Amino acid sequence: HDQANALYSDGRLADVYELLNQNPSTKKDAQLLFRLAQTTHKMSLTAPQPERRRVLNDEALLIVMKAAEEAGKVSDNKSDRADILALYGTVIQHRAHRKQEGERKQLMALAQEHMVAALREDAVNFHGNSALADLHYEMAQERTELGRKSLVGIAIWDRTNNNKLC
Repeated sequence: HDQANALYSDGRLADVYELLNQNPSTKKDAQLLFRLAQTTHKMSLTAPQPERRRVLNDEALLIVMKAAEEAGKVSDNKSDRADILALYGTVIQHRAHRKQEGERKQLMALAQEHMVAALREDAVNFHGNSALADLHYEMAQERTELGRKSLVGIAIWDRTNNNKLC
């Protein structure tokens, strides 16, 4: 735990990834699985090739699913479960970026459900609150862009001085 956390804090994602993948106890430890999923997710965000990003995102999703399964076996770890659910939602949110409109909306809703579930576990959980804020920000940006596009197509006039607002 400590070595993985220290490497993660230093930004040495590849080292954390390698360390946790080689550690046999990672498979049954929800905290180690969370750190591995978090590391894999961060690596997916920084990978230069789109195919590598997709593969790492898929891998992060599988790992966080396993982390959720292991965390569900223990009853006194609300904070850990909240972290895992928030990360689960974040990974799904990033998966939605490569999908078409209908499936994208479904994945965004699923991501939001996981983030809200994280906050039900622990209302002051940093990861849950941060993930939900990021999701809402992204959704607001999409709506703003949609609104802007619809306004650009029609002439919007300010009646007080007959000047176009757009």
